[in-house]
Amino acid sequence: MVLSGFILIFERPIKIGDLVEIMDVNIFGRVSSINLRSTVIVSLDEKELIVPNSQLISESVHNLTHANNLFRLHIKVGVSYSSDVDLVKRVLLDAADEHLGVIKEPIPNISNITAPFVRFTAFGNSSLDFELLAWIPDSFQRFDVASDLHFIIWHKFKEHNITIAFPQLDVHFDPTADE
Repeated sequence: MVLSGFILIFERPIKIGDLVEIMDVNIFGRVSSINLRSTVIVSLDEKELIVPNSQLISESVHNLTHANNLFRLHIKVGVSYSSDVDLVKRVLLDAADEHLGVIKEPIPNISNITAPFVRFTAFGNSSLDFELLAWIPDSFQRFDVASDLHFIIWHKFKEHNITIAFPQLDVHFDPTADE
């Protein structure tokens, strides 16, 4: 157990202030202290979670701020098959452009940071599936910015008469079939 604390303190896979997500136990928050036996993580609800260091060493942990605070949002939406796909793309990009928290231009010294873009991901069972990808400067704000973008997209879709798809099933009865 104490060995795990030494690994965290000296190898520094996480450090105080990092935003971490422990996948298997659904813990998400900012590291506030690292001790020999446990690490304290403050959740989005300002609750202190005391996590044994052995868990941080043995389980899958995403360190969202190890190199920087940037985070890429993936906003997925499915629209009806009658939708104009070019209009959907334009509206999604307009939504990203409208939000002040979205990075609008590539960052020259970080090669993976791009302007927002849209992917047409699939011809789904009941929808044409798209994904808006947009970078934000603070990963701790990812849930708030994603929510804001959902609201903006909803309003823009209504404004442009774009229908968000929902699962549908057609059932046909044959009245001549024997029972």
